[in-house]
Amino acid sequence: MTQGGRQARLYLWVLASVVTGLLPTASIAVECMGSVDLSKRPPPTPVPVYVSLQIKEFRDINESDGSFTVDFETIVTWQDDRIKSLRTEAGAACLVAIDSIWSPEGQITNFVTVLDEPAAYREMNADGQIVEWRRYVATLTAEFDLATFPFDEQTLQFDLQLKRDRPEDVTLNFTTYPGSAPTEAGGWTVGAMTSQLAPRRFGRGPTAPEVAGLSIEIPIKRLWFGPFINIFLPNLGCTLVALSVYFLPSDDGGNRIALSSTSMLIAAAFAYVMSDYITGSLSPIDLFFWASIMIPFVSFAAALASIPLVARGMDWVVLRMDQSLLLISTGAFVWLTNFVWFWR
Repeated sequence: MTQGGRQARLYLWVLASVVTGLLPTASIAVECMGSVDLSKRPPPTPVPVYVSLQIKEFRDINESDGSFTVDFETIVTWQDDRIKSLRTEAGAACLVAIDSIWSPEGQITNFVTVLDEPAAYREMNADGQIVEWRRYVATLTAEFDLATFPFDEQTLQFDLQLKRDRPEDVTLNFTTYPGSAPTEAGGWTVGAMTSQLAPRRFGRGPTAPEVAGLSIEIPIKRLWFGPFINIFLPNLGCTLVALSVYFLPSDDGGNRIALSSTSMLIAAAFAYVMSDYITGSLSPIDLFFWASIMIPFVSFAAALASIPLVARGMDWVVLRMDQSLLLISTGAFVWLTNFVWFWR
């Protein structure tokens, strides 16, 4: 036999070995795939489903419109023992399509806007454990109670529900993910996440089916430094300008009116900007805002009243009025400042 004939026989032998080795594997894989419908909920019931929430970044916490924008990831883990049994029966060659397995199909329900939502990523272990990651950048609704602003504590909430599984068919469990949330976010300190079961109806109307749900809550507490800089100091500056009117000569009506009207307009504009934080319930911060607004208005009224009094030669009345208003306004502002910012 020639050298070329030996090489040809060798190639044919190798090819036959590869084909005969692959055919049983392919047969087992096809048989494995067609044996069970993996899209149905795996027995036994209820199925334990573990949910974790990992916060990447709080991008915005907006008390004005009751929302917060966050970059976060949900990690959902469950066990499907059918995958392990299939691999045991069919051997390591058993192929299971990751998209064909059962999934609890969880979804966040209190979205306002979803800015970015990539497709879910799943991994499946040989023992039947499935882990599903889904990352969002989204704006969610929130309820803020500003009665104790700026020393308030709020709660950010993630409402999770399953699309098709009744509460009695699935056991939802919340697990803490390592490094699951930053400790600070835009002027707030962030506390530890907690959760509670919250079944809800999937759809509208009393006949809508009830599905399993989970409410994940994150407590946040406002840092005092930001409100102190952004609220107290501007109010203090405006109040000092208004009080300085009483130190001007009683016959300098033009400068008195100009200075008091400027401080009055600044106080009104600042109060309008901060109106979202005024609850209307006369909370301590409400009283502080009203005092900061009323003092410039009183100084403006005093400046107007001083002009006719001086024209009639009643300078002593203007002097007494200035002294009284200066004492009352300063005392009220100092008392409210201590009550709101330092005595709490």
